[in-house]
Amino acid sequence: MLKFFIKCPKCEKPIPNDAKFCIYCGINLNKL
Repeated sequence: MLKFFIKCPKCEKPIPNDAKFCIYCGINLNKL
């Protein structure tokens, strides 16, 4: 399965679209 990258809405770094939280700034992506 291919991994797609999205931009974190807070810090704008590329993170995998299946990540539960941003590995850079720690924002929880499930609450968005």
